[in-house]
Amino acid sequence: MKLMIKKRGIYIIKCRDNTLYIGMSMNFKQRLNQYKHNHGSKWVKDHGMRSWKFWIAPRLNRSQICQIERYLKKQSTARKHEMYDDPNLIYSVIIEWEWN
Repeated sequence: MKLMIKKRGIYIIKCRDNTLYIGMSMNFKQRLNQYKHNHGSKWVKDHGMRSWKFWIAPRLNRSQICQIERYLKKQSTARKHEMYDDPNLIYSVIIEWEWN
C-alpha cells in the first residue's frame, strides 16, 4: 500500500505573458495535474502556464492558507514578482502565520 501525502500550501504560476496567478491547494499534486490537463483556473487557461512554484505549509489549516492567499493577491504586481523570484519571501509570510 502506497502512502499518499497531500501537500498543502500556496502556489504561484508564471504565465507565458509574464503574469502571475496565485492559488492555494490542499493537495498540490492533484491540482498541478489539473493544470497540466487544462482543467485549472480560467486565468491560466487563457494566459498559458510557463512555470510554477509551490510553498508547503503543513502546520496551517485551510482557513489560514486562504488568508495567506488573499494577502498575497493584494500585493502589487512588482511585489508578487519579487516573491516569485525569491522563495524566502513567501516562506517568511508562511512562518509569520504559523507563529500567530
